Amino acid sequence: MSEIADLMASNDPMATPVMSLGPSPPSPVNTSHEATSNTAALHEKQIEQMSPLANLIPDQKRGVSKSKLGVDQKLSIIVSICAFIILIPNVQQLLVSQLPVLTTNTTLHVVANSALIGILFMYMKDHISDLL
Repeated sequence: MSEIADLMASNDPMATPVMSLGPSPPSPVNTSHEATSNTAALHEKQIEQMSPLANLIPDQKRGVSKSKLGVDQKLSIIVSICAFIILIPNVQQLLVSQLPVLTTNTTLHVVANSALIGILFMYMKDHISDLL
């Protein structure tokens, strides 16, 4: 029994926790908000990295965009895509077959195409901008 007492009295870090009787002293708790938020963020990041879908799900929490395109450049690309879709010959043929007046009045044809591009842009802007 004296050997245990000697080890306890020696303040040996290897012997003291193992040989001590009773509950261990409470660990110091950091009560600052930054430490808990950092811990929570690290915990979430570890969980996301361990997920099998981690590489398939885009990271939407960050405001960092994937490309280096500006807002104006993205909008111009989206308008170009919408205009291309509307001006495809098959779409134009369908449009003229449904509205035969467009064959005689070219100004009305341009207005109809412009309106269709605007409507398509309005509905597809959010969907296409997520891809850019």
